[in-house]
Formats: sequence, C-alpha cells, structure tokens
Amino acid sequence: MRFAVVMTLAALAASVGCATSSDEDVSRGEKATSVAALEIEKPELPYPAGPYGLGEGAVIANLAFAGKVANKKKPLYEQNFRTIQLSDYHDREKVKVLLLTSCAAWCRPCQLEEPLLQDLYRYYQAVAPGQVEVLTVIGEGPAFEPADETDFDNWAKTYGAVFPLALDSGFALLGKYNGTYGWVANPVGPGPTPGSVLWDWTLGTSGGTYPFHMIIRTHDMRIAKKVMGVTPEVGAAINGILANPDAPLAEPPPADPGPKPEPYVVEPPPPPPPPPPGVCMTPEDCGPFPPPPAPCPDGHIPGISCASVNNTCTWVTLSCDPPPPPPTDCSAPGACGPLPPSSPPCPDGSPATLACKSVNNTCMWTALTCGDGQPPPPPPPPPPVDCSAPDACGPSLDDITCPDGTVIPGASSCSDLGGYCGWVSNVCK
Repeated sequence: MRFAVVMTLAALAASVGCATSSDEDVSRGEKATSVAALEIEKPELPYPAGPYGLGEGAVIANLAFAGKVANKKKPLYEQNFRTIQLSDYHDREKVKVLLLTSCAAWCRPCQLEEPLLQDLYRYYQAVAPGQVEVLTVIGEGPAFEPADETDFDNWAKTYGAVFPLALDSGFALLGKYNGTYGWVANPVGPGPTPGSVLWDWTLGTSGGTYPFHMIIRTHDMRIAKKVMGVTPEVGAAINGILANPDAPLAEPPPADPGPKPEPYVVEPPPPPPPPPPGVCMTPEDCGPFPPPPAPCPDGHIPGISCASVNNTCTWVTLSCDPPPPPPTDCSAPGACGPLPPSSPPCPDGSPATLACKSVNNTCMWTALTCGDGQPPPPPPPPPPVDCSAPDACGPSLDDITCPDGTVIPGASSCSDLGGYCGWVSNVCK
C-alpha cells in the first residue's frame, strides 16, 4: 500500500529558516534561470564507481530519466524530452546538494507539496545560488498507472516548474529507493494441500510511499537523507551539507540482504460454520403438498413433514414404521413370575385373582378380578383420628410473611389428614 504525507508551507519555511514566496527580495523569474545550467557543456567528471547502495550513506547509482528543463523561451510542457542523469549534477562544480523528489499524479499531498518545493528552490537560489538543485520525477498517473507524457505535461501546466521535471515510468525510485529493499514474499503457485498457496521470496521493495525525497551530496553522490514529505528534516539535511560538505554520513546499510528465506505454505482458512437451519413453521413454508408417497409394506401410507433440508424448507416423506412384534405368549406357568402380595378379598369373601398377560411384549400380572369379573372393592378408609388434643399436631408452624408484607399464622387448624393429625397451612391472598 502506498501512502502520502505533506507539510504546511509555514512549517517548511521554519525548517529552513527562510521567508516564503511572498518575499519581494526573491524574484521568481530571475532566480529560476540556474536550471538551464544542465544544458551547459562542461568536461564530465567520472561518476563515483560505487559500490552503489539504496540506504542513507550509500552512493546512489547513476539513474537516468526522460525529462524536460525549463528556460525563458518556452514553458516546460513545450520543451522536448531529453535524458537527465544524476551525473549531470555530479559534474557541475558549484552544485553541492540535489533534492531528488518522487511523486504521483494521484497523490494529493504531492500536489499540495509542489508549490512548497518551488518556494524551497527559490529560497536556496537566493541564499546559496547554484548550490542546491531540485529534480522531481513523476512515477504514476491519476489511475495508478505508470506516468506518461500526458501526465507530465498536465503536471507542468498545473503547477509550473522552475526546476527540471522527469518521468519515472519504470519505477526506478519507487521500486528500490522509495521503501525498504530486501526479501519480499509473493504467492507463486498452489501448495501441497488442497486450497493452500506456496509463497516464495524475491528481492524487492516494500512500503513505498509518496511523496518521497532523497537529499544527495553531489561531490560524492552519497544519499545524505531519505525523507517522506517536506518536513524540517529536508531543510536540516540541506543546510548541513552546505555548512559542511565533507561531514561524515551514516554508514550505508549492507547491500546484501542476507540469505534467502525458505518458502512457506499458507493454508486456506477453515470453512465457515454452516448457516442456521431454515425456519419451517407451517406447511405453507414448503409450498403445495406433493403427491402421496408410495404405501409401506403393511399397506398404510407414510406421512410427510415440512422440514429444513440444506437450509431450504422441503417436503420430507417419513419412513415406514416397522411392523409390531408378535405378542408374547404368557400362558406358560411362571411366565409372570411370583404372585404379588395378597389383595383385599372380594365381596363374597373369596380372594381376588390375577391374570398373567402380555403388556408391551412383557408378561405381567394384571387385571385383579373377583369371580364375577369385577375388580375387588377398595380397602375401607382408616378410622377417624381425634385431633382435638392441644399437642395432637405437634409444634405449630412458623408465621408466613406475604409479598405485600402482611404476616399471617403458618397454620389455620390441626385436622385429620387421612388417619393422622396434621397442620393445615395458611395461604397468602
């Protein structure tokens, strides 16, 4: 993902200790002529041989861009493209600092920043003529595609240019210097298990952003500072080089990113949980009734039910009930086991008889009957109990506190409860 950062003009001016573009003593037209120095022929100095690196303190390679240089005769967008190389700034005796800027047409902070860069350039042309140069390269167009000549000219017409402008369609900066260079993992194909993906490592850059700046010390073409956005760090780095061009810089990071990591496999995420079952509350949820199902082996028609199948309400035919097992033969002696305890006698004084019958395919003693086939009479009720004595029911029950706060006695009376004396409890109204 690419990001974009920007700083206000007031903060930029504070970072370099300068006036803004409203100062009358800095003439924009007069101070912009130093960019034409790129076209002045001079004996070329040999470009530093390297080794080249990507981080602060390293020597930057002699990058080349297709760009245009403004002059007093034609605006920038009417000029012809020419090759602009970093060596153009190295072989110029007066130049001490190159501010190399990477931007994109879609980047709003880049658009807000461009006037600040021009004010920054004019300021240094006033206080240190010819010692600070700026080169802006456009990497991407408005739709994140590689920038082309149309994007270049639209940028030049919109913002003007007092310093050279170039295209970085091949992403020489964004792909290497703008971001962190090293091993980057990318998917390369299917993994060993279904749904898995194999990732492998290649050398590349991650975390590139816009706008991006490199402050380059031109006498040895070493990267003094890499900055995102126009911040006080830009002015501080430029001022530091102007004050002491030979000051020690940070040690460059190793060009070797280390051994290549091992490929790895990313397994697919677990399947999502199944959706909740469909709600099939009424037959209407399943639509019209289907034709009657085929009869069961015993001849009856099985039932149907409206049920959820794969989260869809569907008519489902119920399975046929298995045929009932044949009744158990309980005629053999002892089929029901020993006789139960004696029962009350019949009205004529004879004992009641039990029949051994099959109940749910189990032989059980049932149907206690007398000689006339009627059940024996129930046993007589127990004789009444006298509960009039003060202690017939024992200790009285505790009082009851009702929900409304009323307290009532726990019992209303000591009464015969079927052969024994017991308290009859009160109930809250």
